[in-house]
Amino acid sequence: MAEKVPSSSALAAALSPTACSSKVANNVARIQRNVAEKQRRDKLNGYISELANIVPMISSSSKRLDKTSILRLSAAYLRICKSPLGGKKN
Repeated sequence: MAEKVPSSSALAAALSPTACSSKVANNVARIQRNVAEKQRRDKLNGYISELANIVPMISSSSKRLDKTSILRLSAAYLRICKSPLGGKKN
């Protein structure tokens, strides 16, 4: 199959300073978004790990639980603690 060769005007437009600077700016913006998203995920994972260490049913579990299970069991634990039967011990 023959490859499509760009015209000289298309090549000149792609290599122009404004096109190159906009490509660099787009690349920098993409990298910044990726870094911000990774920081957000790391923070969320840290809080979920902290929660897993605090809740007794999770911290005593022998198997590794996924994030959804950690959140589900934490909510169940909080409901138990909030109920009149599972609340404060006298």
